[in-house]
Amino acid sequence: MSLDLKKKVTIFLFVLVILVPTLVILVNAYFGFTLYHRAVTGH
Repeated sequence: MSLDLKKKVTIFLFVLVILVPTLVILVNAYFGFTLYHRAVTGH
């Protein structure tokens, strides 16, 4: 395994570790807000 490839894989994993939880939180917040709004307004 070359150093350049290892560096790319490390950066990819690092970005994945940061982006995935952020995305999950955003999706959960969006769906949670939508369901809450629906429950409150009755639509």
